[in-house]
Amino acid sequence: MRSVHISASLYRCLSIVRAEKPRPGAASNAFGLCCSSAIMKKARNLIDSKRKSRKSVAIKLGHDRISSLTDSVLCNILSFLPTDNAVGTSILSSRWRHVWTSLHTLLFDATVCIRQGDFTDVTMERFEMFVISVVLRTEPSNVQKFSLHSYRVSGSSRLKEWVSSAVMRDVRELELNIENQQRLELPESIYSCRSLQVLKLDSDFDIAVPGSGICFPNVKFLRFIMAPLIEILHVVDDLMVSYELVNAVLNCKNLTLSSGVMLALERANLSVLPSVPQLTHFEVHIGETGWRALPLILTSAPLLEKFVLVKECWVNACDPKFGWMENGCVPQCLAQHVKEIEIQGVEDVEDDVKLLEFFMKHCLVLQTMIIRCKRTVTNKKVNHLLRTV
Repeated sequence: MRSVHISASLYRCLSIVRAEKPRPGAASNAFGLCCSSAIMKKARNLIDSKRKSRKSVAIKLGHDRISSLTDSVLCNILSFLPTDNAVGTSILSSRWRHVWTSLHTLLFDATVCIRQGDFTDVTMERFEMFVISVVLRTEPSNVQKFSLHSYRVSGSSRLKEWVSSAVMRDVRELELNIENQQRLELPESIYSCRSLQVLKLDSDFDIAVPGSGICFPNVKFLRFIMAPLIEILHVVDDLMVSYELVNAVLNCKNLTLSSGVMLALERANLSVLPSVPQLTHFEVHIGETGWRALPLILTSAPLLEKFVLVKECWVNACDPKFGWMENGCVPQCLAQHVKEIEIQGVEDVEDDVKLLEFFMKHCLVLQTMIIRCKRTVTNKKVNHLLRTV
C-alpha cells in the first residue's frame, strides 16, 4: 500500500510538469527543469510528512500511551503487582526509572522472588537486602499497605525497622506472614499505630500488651492464624488466658473464633468477659473442648443478631461441660435479639437434638434456623431429625 501511495503522489506531481507548456530554446528547457525540480522536492516533502504522520499515529496508539500517564496513575497500576515486579519496570525506559519509588503499596513475597527449593541463607539474605533497599528508596509520605511473606527474618530488630518505617508513613493495612520461624516479638510500634485499620498476623508472634492497655486503637479488621489465634487473648504457657487483648475488639461487629481460642478460654476458667456491645454477627468453631466458654461469650454480646456454630466433631451433650443448658441461665442475646442461627456439622444423634432444642426453646425472636448436616447423614435421617426437633 505504501508503494502505491507514493507512486500516486509522484504521478500527480509529474502530471503538473507535463501540463507546463515549454518555451522554445534552451531557456525554456532550463525553466522546465527548474519547475520539475521544485515540484519533485515538494513531492518528497509531501511523502516524508505522510510517513512521519503514520509514525506519530503508531506511537499514540502503541506502547507510549501507557508511558504518557501520570505517575499517580502508573503507581496505582503497579500497586497490583508484587513489589519486585514493580521495581523491575525501572529498566523499561528513563520515563519508568523512578516511578516505583512513589508506590503506596509494598508487597514483599519471598515465595515469588526466590525460585522453588532455593531458600538458602544466601538467597534469603538477598531477599532481605532487597526489602531494605525498597524501604529506603520509596518516598511516599503514606503507605496504604505493607505485606511481608517470607520463610524467615534474620531477627526481630530487622523486622522492627521495616514495620516502623511503614508505621511512620501512616500505614493502613499491615500483613505479616513468616513461616518456619521461632516466635518473634510483635513490633511495639504496631500497638499504638492510629492509622492502622487492617492487621493480619499469619505467624507465631509474641504479643505483649502495653502497660497502657491500648491496642490497635483504630483497627477494623483483625486476623490471627496458627498460634496467634491464641496469642490474641494473651495466652500464658498455652494454658492460662487473660483478656487484656479482648479490649482491642470491643467495637467489632463481626467476630469469628477458632476452636483453639475456645479451648484457651475454657482452660482459663474465666467467670466474665468484657461486654462487646457492637457485636451482631458471631461465628464460633468448637471441637471436643471449649463448650464451657460458649455461654460466657454469648453473655458478653447483648445485641447479637446472628449466631453461627460450627461443630468440628461429635460431642456428648450429657457431659458436665453442657451443664449450662440445664441451669436455666439463658444469655440475654438469645432471648431478646438473636434472629438467625446456623448450626454446621450436625449428626443424627441425640446429643445434637438436645443442642438444637436448647436454641429453639430459648431464642424467643428467632426467625431463621439453618441446620447443615454432615455428608454422612442421609436424607431419611435429616427428615427424622427435623421431625424430632
